[in-house]
Amino acid sequence: MDFDIDPREGRPDAKVYRLTEEGREALLAWARSPYEPSPRPMDPEFKLRFLFAGQLDPEIALDVVRTELAYRLKYDALSAVLPAPIPYEPQIDGLDANWAREVHTMAHEHGYAFAASCIAWLQLTEARLEARLGR
Repeated sequence: MDFDIDPREGRPDAKVYRLTEEGREALLAWARSPYEPSPRPMDPEFKLRFLFAGQLDPEIALDVVRTELAYRLKYDALSAVLPAPIPYEPQIDGLDANWAREVHTMAHEHGYAFAASCIAWLQLTEARLEARLGR
């Protein structure tokens, strides 16, 4: 990266960065490197790959989305079949076991709903990218 100084009256000067040729080559190498999804769906790696690498080439964006989608579909199918243990034992002594189980179930449902919305967005984005590429 290289930068220029942008003078600001009454405030500290700002640095305005620009990508050098060496930086562009490094960005392209990273964008084209294999993407490995994280088990944590909110991990920033996907968003960074999609935003920065995806802007370079729609094929890169599509590849990242497809990789993430395949991973989420595989693990989403597994997570829904893992019920909470019966009988449920609260994690804090003295709690109402039935209520604790219900709250625990609601928390899991939140995770399932998030995974479903993530998958739906990935599928919509995949279709949009395919249309952009004329497929």
